[in-house]
Amino acid sequence: MALFLERAVPEGLSGLDTLNLVHEQDGLVGVPHAFDQFRPERLTERVLRDLGGRLGFVEGFNSRVTLRRDNWRASEFAVERGLLLTAGSDAHSRVELGRAYVEMANFAGSQDFVEALVRGTIEGSLSAFWVHFLSVYARVRRNLRGD
Repeated sequence: MALFLERAVPEGLSGLDTLNLVHEQDGLVGVPHAFDQFRPERLTERVLRDLGGRLGFVEGFNSRVTLRRDNWRASEFAVERGLLLTAGSDAHSRVELGRAYVEMANFAGSQDFVEALVRGTIEGSLSAFWVHFLSVYARVRRNLRGD
């Protein structure tokens, strides 16, 4: 994830080239659901460790992870490296909206965002396991309609 970009970053670049373009814009780079074992698209732990010094934040609480320990590992990873912690609902349906969030002060720009996030409080709870079936249902429905 990249925040506070002034211009688009082209698709298809390597991870390192993407990081460089984001940093050239003084953007913040972060990783959502970093250690979620059930997401095939997640970065490997080795890659996360290699990128650790180039990241600004890690999602320390994602309400949609299946195993609570995956959030703990993400938080531990961030704290060990002095990275900011964020939270997200990762909502795929209305019932999931607002399940996880960071309560923080208003901000204007990236520097204010960082300062507000440092003082923020992560709130929320894990979604019920059955919400994952909503995603499967939506995917099957979309495929049947040909979307």
